[in-house]
Amino acid sequence: MSDTIYGPADFYAISLPNGDVDDVVRQAVLDLLGSDAVTVVDLLVVRKDADGNVDAGELAEGVLPGVDELGDTGAQLASEEDVATVADLLEPGSAALVAVIEHTWARSLVEALGEVGAEVVIAERIPAEIVNASAAELD
Repeated sequence: MSDTIYGPADFYAISLPNGDVDDVVRQAVLDLLGSDAVTVVDLLVVRKDADGNVDAGELAEGVLPGVDELGDTGAQLASEEDVATVADLLEPGSAALVAVIEHTWARSLVEALGEVGAEVVIAERIPAEIVNASAAELD
């Protein structure tokens, strides 16, 4: 087992309306990979063709041009079971970008909490759409 303390991670499956990763999303992924606030632990594209056949590829296999490799985090978290679940949600002829993102910024906090025996008792993700809608109501 690794001595590295990891921060919490989130799993995302993001539908791609045209079945492909467009330039805007590609650039956002590249920007994310260059961020110190998070570590992209796993990143792949799941595609379902018109006949319902599923193909999934890690970005290191060239699925997303401009991203060669993520490096070895020691914590690849998107499983074959996850891919199957995402594929079940896809319509034929569509695709999804699957990302597991570790909150690198929280590593020292996780380590400090562990040292004093503290535990997170509630952690809840609030989707960006809800945060943005709430903020818009305040303006």
